[in-house]
Amino acid sequence: LEDARIKSPVKPPNGVEVTVRSNKKNAILFLINHLEENVTVPVPKNKTELLSGKKSEGKIVLEPFGVAIYKW
Repeated sequence: LEDARIKSPVKPPNGVEVTVRSNKKNAILFLINHLEENVTVPVPKNKTELLSGKKSEGKIVLEPFGVAIYKW
């Protein structure tokens, strides 16, 4: 990805998948924990997590095999 100059919107720890889906109006960020342990993922502040409705505070703890979806 680095050689192709593609940047991830967040820097995930090992075991966390980051995917962005977007169109001309919206972008949605998916975070998927593929590990059997909690992981902390940095995310920008004040982004809405769509499953909980909560605003981000700079990081999120994903439970084992947990998912978070943000409006980006």
